[in-house]
Amino acid sequence: MQEISSFLVNHLFLSTLWAAIAAMLLVNLLRSALSGIAALSPQETTARINREEAVLVDLRSKVEFGKGHIAGSLNLPFEQFVKEGAAELEKHKAKPIILACATGMQSGAAAMQLKKAGFADVSKLAGGVPAWAGANLPLVKK
Repeated sequence: MQEISSFLVNHLFLSTLWAAIAAMLLVNLLRSALSGIAALSPQETTARINREEAVLVDLRSKVEFGKGHIAGSLNLPFEQFVKEGAAELEKHKAKPIILACATGMQSGAAAMQLKKAGFADVSKLAGGVPAWAGANLPLVKK
């Protein structure tokens, strides 16, 4: 125990940095858990699209979308989504909305915005479009 406290004192910067990173990770995990936004696997996403006619919204840029996207997805780049909000998706408000991006990070922020706008059934594709491709599911190229 004395060795640990000695290390912490001798390497105060590294110890503080480690504690800050650990705290940020914990806050991020808690925020995700308490947000009520489900993170769906590619298989769960496919099931919701097929069974519940969920609307899949791709938040990546038009260039990324053109390189490969999930069939039937709507392209609403994140920057445009932030500016226009949920207006573009109002006509789909009664359906489940699934958001996808490049990593899964932007979709979480967009999902929170949709929840605040009154969308009841909002979820995100865990791991984003790369997770979809990684599960050997097809991508459509323009």
